[in-house]
Amino acid sequence: LAGEISLLRCDGTRIIVFGWVVKCVNEQGEEEFQSVCMDVTQHRSSRKERELKRYLKALGDVYDKIFEYDLACKTVKCLCGQNSPRFKWIENISMQMEDATEKWIASTVIEEDRDKVREYFRDFCQGKLEKPGEKPPQVLYRAVTSGGEVREYSGIFLKMDSSVSLYCCRCIPDAERADALNSGILSLQENLQKLVMRFRDGIAAFEVT
Repeated sequence: LAGEISLLRCDGTRIIVFGWVVKCVNEQGEEEFQSVCMDVTQHRSSRKERELKRYLKALGDVYDKIFEYDLACKTVKCLCGQNSPRFKWIENISMQMEDATEKWIASTVIEEDRDKVREYFRDFCQGKLEKPGEKPPQVLYRAVTSGGEVREYSGIFLKMDSSVSLYCCRCIPDAERADALNSGILSLQENLQKLVMRFRDGIAAFEVT
């Protein structure tokens, strides 16, 4: 029997222990159980950090901004702001999830789209956004850029583990929107998106010229 368990240390920090139990025969010919366990916290943390860096690098080629939403800690953190003056100074700083999200919506999203965006994030926080067997839903909205322009954006939550998800958004270029309407690329993107969402331990990237 083998497995791992998450425990709390005496100082309140979390530890991950991996171990196994085997039945064997001792020198006296009697059956006994032997158990081995080890602290794999640092190993798991290092591996998770390496995987996250690779994942963020791939996502950074597709999305303009990436935010980490931690439902367990109720925090949000900007992981990638693409050198945006508005987000660059708060990169990797944990903030209260509800307050930071509401301030961002109120200060950037145009008034007509605010209720829709608020509902999208509310469903995410309540666990109602992603339904089993379906791809993660996106949200389309218009927001004011750092330069004062109103642009259209698309956003999506990508689940990392049971408590952490990445909110990724990108500005939709005018040319891309026009091409999608005129030549059916929108349908192609939909099919590619369905394929990408099947990946859980990595990401597939496509470039259509």
